Amino acid sequence: MSGLKEVHFAFGGFIPKKENEKKAFFEPYITKGIPLVCYESPNRIQQTLEFIQTLPVSHLVVAKELTKTFEKVWRGPPETIIPEILSSNLKGEWCLLFTFYPPDPLLDVSIFVTLCKKENI
Repeated sequence: MSGLKEVHFAFGGFIPKKENEKKAFFEPYITKGIPLVCYESPNRIQQTLEFIQTLPVSHLVVAKELTKTFEKVWRGPPETIIPEILSSNLKGEWCLLFTFYPPDPLLDVSIFVTLCKKENI
């Protein structure tokens, strides 16, 4: 459903309410590049989506009302899908999946291979 190739991920439960707690919550996943699945309440989804735009998120999957009649899933880079989500009805249960940019792009083999192909190395 996510459309991501990652097999392993972490489940974080609900995202903390306070901004400094959010930063601390996301830091280990960002540092290690671990995909993260979380829940969010409809009361905080707008604030959380705005906060996400400050993180190094490479791909975001946001699902609303999973397993229900009006299930809706958005996939893509945060800057592309967040405006669309914010313009929709924010009521309902939310599930978010984040993948993060690697801390050091040279450690990500796929980026290295792409760069080598681009430069004909």
